[in-house]
Amino acid sequence: MDCEEENRLPQNLCDENRCKWRILLQKIADGVRKHTDDIHYMGKELHDEYTNTVEGYRHVLLEEYLQIADAFRNDHIFMRRFLIVTIDFLKWRLCDESAQRFFSVSSVKRSVCDEFTFLRDQLLLYERRCADLSCETAEGKYRSALKSVQMGFINLLTDYLRLEVELYASQHLFCNIPTIADKAHYVQVVGTMPVRVDIAGGWTDTPPITFAHSNGVVNIAVNVDGKRPVKCIIKKILGSNKEGLVLTNGQAEEEMIIIRSIDELEKLSQCPEMFGSLICASIRSTGFLHAGITSIRELFDVLFPEEKVMELHVMTSSDLPLGSGLGTSSIMSACFLCTLAKIMDKEFDRITISATVLQAEQILRTGGGWQDQIGALYPGLKYTSYAEGSVVHEFLSGRREFVQQIENIASDAETAYNSLLENKFPVDVCRRYSVLKSSMALNAFPREVQSLFETLEDKGIIETGWMCGAGGGGFACVWLTDRSDAKKLLDSLVNEWNPEAGICSATIERNPIHIMSVIEFSQSYSGKPKGKYIFMRDRNETKRIDEEKTTSLKALMTSVFLPQGYPFTVTDDYMSYQLWDTLQAFASSINGSLATEAVLKDCKKWRLMADIFNDVAFLIDLLAATTGDWFIFFAVGSSMLRSFVGVAGGATRAAIVQHQARRYNLADVAAKDGSQETLVNLTALIASLVIIPAAHGNSAIVWSLYIFFTVLHLFANYMAVRSLQFDILNERTLVICVRQFIKNRTVPSIAEANKWEPIFGNVSGPRHFGCKILSAMPPSISSKNYFLRYDFKSCQGWLAVSASSTYSDQIRYAFDLEYFAIENRLPTEIDYNEFEREMKNKKWRFDINQLGYDEWRYKLEQ
Repeated sequence: MDCEEENRLPQNLCDENRCKWRILLQKIADGVRKHTDDIHYMGKELHDEYTNTVEGYRHVLLEEYLQIADAFRNDHIFMRRFLIVTIDFLKWRLCDESAQRFFSVSSVKRSVCDEFTFLRDQLLLYERRCADLSCETAEGKYRSALKSVQMGFINLLTDYLRLEVELYASQHLFCNIPTIADKAHYVQVVGTMPVRVDIAGGWTDTPPITFAHSNGVVNIAVNVDGKRPVKCIIKKILGSNKEGLVLTNGQAEEEMIIIRSIDELEKLSQCPEMFGSLICASIRSTGFLHAGITSIRELFDVLFPEEKVMELHVMTSSDLPLGSGLGTSSIMSACFLCTLAKIMDKEFDRITISATVLQAEQILRTGGGWQDQIGALYPGLKYTSYAEGSVVHEFLSGRREFVQQIENIASDAETAYNSLLENKFPVDVCRRYSVLKSSMALNAFPREVQSLFETLEDKGIIETGWMCGAGGGGFACVWLTDRSDAKKLLDSLVNEWNPEAGICSATIERNPIHIMSVIEFSQSYSGKPKGKYIFMRDRNETKRIDEEKTTSLKALMTSVFLPQGYPFTVTDDYMSYQLWDTLQAFASSINGSLATEAVLKDCKKWRLMADIFNDVAFLIDLLAATTGDWFIFFAVGSSMLRSFVGVAGGATRAAIVQHQARRYNLADVAAKDGSQETLVNLTALIASLVIIPAAHGNSAIVWSLYIFFTVLHLFANYMAVRSLQFDILNERTLVICVRQFIKNRTVPSIAEANKWEPIFGNVSGPRHFGCKILSAMPPSISSKNYFLRYDFKSCQGWLAVSASSTYSDQIRYAFDLEYFAIENRLPTEIDYNEFEREMKNKKWRFDINQLGYDEWRYKLEQ
């Protein structure tokens, strides 16, 4: 149904539908607020009423529904339950055959209904768990699980119902994610994390063991040789030509993978032996990659909804060898997720990161537990257990000794924890730890290492030693005795045992997550005109860590002739206008030189004549009343024109400078405009020194040059004015926007409307905004805010407005007049709201206008 058909919908039918819809919305709002039992059936009711509505009116109902979310956006409990209803509604909506035409086949590669059912069930499960938990801390623990579901829902909503609600959901349903930098070439975030050393309880953190049996792990977050060994660098690039996810190995930068499709990302996430698989699996585990995402472009739009990110570079590196046993891969995933959250400018919590890493390892098909990421995410020494699990199935029931070993490992972890609370290191527990792990996996405690530990203990160098992680290789830990030479003797004996073995120091890390943002601006406004600035953000502090200083000619010319902070402190049309304006000024100056040359052929003669003319001018002023107007017209015509040019040029230049000064730097832009004009005049004067002697005495050359530079002057002036892109509505651009809106329910961009706007003439009949109230009589339309009269014969319109009207009101009243002139009826409230939303989406300003309202206002007395 096109827009014209929609506008002709029966009013009584629309009112009846809206009445039923609002009753249902009230029922839903009450049910969601009180958490009634039928909350998960409301989606079906919503769908039935929606499909019973005339198709051309449905988008209005959907907007009213979304306004509920807008009203309760800060009520997390309400929003959680509201999403349950919405997801169920969308499931039924997508089951409807008539809805299939609203989304492209390429968008539905997987079962959309299954996706929505999954989201709804997850929300219901989450709701039940929160209802069973009385303490707020438990609710907060699960709230983070909802964030990815919310983001997935928003994007599915805008993808599949975009023809009905367009961008409304993404703009009004939830808060926008703020950007880190304005107009940056790139933003880079560096994340580093420690590793973990497990002391007791390993293996009990891995599913399904952790769900079925006692579990508990004691570990420490440590730096190796004084450094956080795990590092991730993410760089988002805003100004690239191609879209892609670039993964680089920090240890071997020639190992690089460029991912340009979602299929590539999903395939790589299931190949654990290949580089980049961990990052791809981590991205999938975040929940952003839902059924509606079909391209890297769409993924970037989800991650960075307020920015046009073209490339995302991820570099990962570890100072530790492969198979270290210190949980490097899980910690690398956690480091990537923390860094990703930072560059998205989102808050992250450790529980969410830990759960997401666990899911990534399942996607990667490598398994794994929770102790690695927990050990590095939380500071220092800690004891961790999973207490809310349940037995999902029976396993290993025939191996009672195996199950007993699990119980022993978990029991030892608790013993170690109690010992540490008493400031005693659990030597016996650690000694038994490696033996217990050997019972879980063959050769987890290699015989060679076991023999070395026995030797070191016999010599009184260590109290105990154990293998890190699952064992079988990698790092081993030792607890030294109190001997002063223990470290020296350890180095010597280990070197004798294996010359290739190395010894590293481990220090406890009490601030494990270290995130640093680096932003590069190119000529960004910062208080002083410089070249490039590098800023580093560490926690809440922002420091300039590097400043590129230059004394080049380019920098000098930029500081003298361009506004401070160019190009980010002026509008986009500034350079185009200034180039054409410079050319026209040059041509005008040359014309002035050509005209002056005729006067200066006899300097003495014309100096005397100047004095005579000055005296005659005084005489003419005295005789002006008796000599008539014709002599005055010819005598002072040129002066009047010069005065007119001075006034008009000064006024229009002020308006243009005010438009182009986007950072309240009006004085700076005006001063630099004066500098440019001075330079142009100087250049033209130098050129005149060459042109004038060549044309001296030859009137043909003089007139030819005069005609050429006059044409150039006028053409450059025309192009300069054409290049301007005002975002403030005037009478012509408003008419253009209204006509375009009535035609296809969209409005032109600022650039398009300024391009279509005629410089001379008008696009409609005369408009008299802010006229006397008698001029608008008899009114075609009247209200308490304005009187509107339109004459269809002469195409003239009069609009008398009340004294309380604002700039925004004036645009509304002018819209009504233009709409009435075209459609012969007033627009509805829905029409104007849609027009205003479209205009604001295209960045048109409503806080001011140039519609030329006169100062007449009326006030109705009661």
